[in-house]
Amino acid sequence: MTRDQVAASIVALVLDNEGGVADVGDGMGLTRWGQTVGWCHEFSLPIPRTKDDAAVNYRHWLDKTRLIELCDVLDALAVATVDWAVNSGHRRAIQSLQTALGSLQPDGVIGDLTVERISHVNRKNVAARILCDRNAFLFGLVADNPARNAQYARGWARRMSGQILWLVA
Repeated sequence: MTRDQVAASIVALVLDNEGGVADVGDGMGLTRWGQTVGWCHEFSLPIPRTKDDAAVNYRHWLDKTRLIELCDVLDALAVATVDWAVNSGHRRAIQSLQTALGSLQPDGVIGDLTVERISHVNRKNVAARILCDRNAFLFGLVADNPARNAQYARGWARRMSGQILWLVA
């Protein structure tokens, strides 16, 4: 698969997880396939009106954040990192990636050193570390504020379970 084909496959998975248009009650307002007005403005993207518009936005976002650098292989590392970036913010997901890659200062920005490290690691091992970090983060949110976050736990667990299956595939 080409990088663009891998990116399209990952975007399709993200869109399946994000659903359609709703206010999920997280204080971020209306979300359209995981994209809020604030998110669109942050990345200078149009507010999506259709699922296809959202897919185009995500593809541009992959370039803007350099998460596209993970998309040379359709595997657990690419899927887990990109999905976490959509679900909890790209900086947090990239910091987790950088920590899992080892001996990098986790700044949440994919630079040349991060790209170089990605090309020389056991991608399954790094993906497992990212999933562990994401699990601890998300369920820490539930433990710290169950009244607000317990309602999301089932969805988060479903997403994570799907990504764990990528590890064993």
